Amino acid sequence: MLLSLNLFEAFGQVENKTFDIDAVGDLGCGVNGQRTISSIQNTKPNLVIFLGDLAYTSDLKCFFIQTNNLENNNTANQALAVIGNHDIDSKDGNKVTKKELMDHYKIPLTGYYSKTFDNGKILVIGMNFTGLEQKDNVAKNVLENDQYAFVKKTLENSNATFKIIASHAPFISQDCTSVIMSFCHDSLDKWANNTFIKYHQLFKNTGVKLVLSGHNHNYQRAEKDGITYIISGLGGQSQYKIVHPGNQMFADVYGFLNLTFNNNKSIVGKFIDNNGNMQKDMFTIR
Repeated sequence: MLLSLNLFEAFGQVENKTFDIDAVGDLGCGVNGQRTISSIQNTKPNLVIFLGDLAYTSDLKCFFIQTNNLENNNTANQALAVIGNHDIDSKDGNKVTKKELMDHYKIPLTGYYSKTFDNGKILVIGMNFTGLEQKDNVAKNVLENDQYAFVKKTLENSNATFKIIASHAPFISQDCTSVIMSFCHDSLDKWANNTFIKYHQLFKNTGVKLVLSGHNHNYQRAEKDGITYIISGLGGQSQYKIVHPGNQMFADVYGFLNLTFNNNKSIVGKFIDNNGNMQKDMFTIR
């Protein structure tokens, strides 16, 4: 009888196993960015995905100092990053910061890659989505051809239960304003809709359920054809107010997206602000 009970408990533990991912972009090395890193550390995730624009400085040393405990003291098992425009090609990002970022997170020269976690149950594809808001034709050509081929092959060959896309610039975004001026980085569906449709159909046909990005300094969640698109850009640098805020759109706190992957069943998501509150947005993807 005791043996049967133990077997049942062990089976229950396996079935209830979870894997936690925290995701955020646009952090900076100021007080707010430091608080976001500390807040993430408190949740003890299995994986952290940094969605680009990490430091906003001419080197990334300040960011690596902030994340040292998070990444190296077993608080997070692993950390990934995607490339942001302020990491590589702006007044604060340059060749040095690009090399630091790619070396630290082992990003290949193409800027896009894939990783699997939780014994292959979770696939994360990190996309190189930088330069697109400037409508750069070279970046657009890579996105539509070489990078598309890589993403398509990876998704089609994957047996992962959960397939996630991570990029810096968003696929979908609402209009927003910054504190200083009317401002919002263009999303792919706004300036290259045919390219967006091409990717959206690919995601739909290959079982992608979640697409994560930053770039716009706010939080947005939208569902289209069973795919949930989320912008988690409230890492700490600044806030872009939503012109017409909805229940899943805001920019009045700093914090991050927390995702709990329940064994082969669902994704439970919530936005956690830097005071530990979770009332802003909670959802389940089955």
